Amino acid sequence: MRVLCNYSSKNKNHFYRLFTLIIIILIGFGHNLSAQQYNKIVAKQGEPDKLPERIKKKFNASHFFEINGEPIFEYLYLVHRGMEKQNIENYWIFFKYKNQKSGFSYRYVSFKKNDLNEYSVKYELQTKEEDTLTPLLLLLDNERLILRYAWKNSIIPKIIKEYPLKIGKKLPDIPLINKDNRTSLYAFRGKITVINWWSTSCLPCVQEIPGFNKLVDKYPDIAFISIVKDKENLQTFLEKHPFKYAHYFGNKKITELFIDMFPRNIVLSKDGTITYNMAGGNKDMYLQIEKAILSIKH
Repeated sequence: MRVLCNYSSKNKNHFYRLFTLIIIILIGFGHNLSAQQYNKIVAKQGEPDKLPERIKKKFNASHFFEINGEPIFEYLYLVHRGMEKQNIENYWIFFKYKNQKSGFSYRYVSFKKNDLNEYSVKYELQTKEEDTLTPLLLLLDNERLILRYAWKNSIIPKIIKEYPLKIGKKLPDIPLINKDNRTSLYAFRGKITVINWWSTSCLPCVQEIPGFNKLVDKYPDIAFISIVKDKENLQTFLEKHPFKYAHYFGNKKITELFIDMFPRNIVLSKDGTITYNMAGGNKDMYLQIEKAILSIKH
């Protein structure tokens, strides 16, 4: 009996050691599976052929990296502006969406040096419909001009958050406050409402104003609402650039909803449904706004 007990104890200990080893192996295997996999690419000299000539002349790029953005982007480039190749401050992202008929977007990239003597950044991008994508992770060896990139936790860019202000959705209630009045967006239910989210320092915002003033005069039954980000500059600005919208001040909640992208124009039907939502502007933007207004009226 004693021998049998000793034998069982040895087998039991052996089983535990084997079980522990298997668990360790599985954890390590799982860790390897979950580890971020990066694509490694080398810089190409010059500038991408697909960029317009005016941009090529403006940027005079020394080199660029071509990043695979399928299936969201037609192209996605990290471009170094100017001929000082080692200047980490001169990188920009260029991209164009699939099925985008014209135009493209570009934004500055702010790299930070990490512990591995590389420069890194987690870059936030969106779809054409402004859905949030998996972040683009960039690791740059700026000496050897080698880039490693990945879409966080994904092989390809994927939508991780739907844009809440799509056409057909209802705009949530927001506080509307200025020095004389405190109300909310819901107070305008029953009227077609046009919202302009803007900043006094935004040139396209300023270019839109004369056309928007025409709409205010032409459609007195419509609520035209301006929400300005930098309220401290508003009074001085309006003395130089009369703007006939009803003006309210932005706040944290509004900024989170509209984000710091100026200008943004939104048209709401009488029940608060979004029928038009466009970021960016120019002097002829009022024509698009009027078209959106008439589509509701008719």
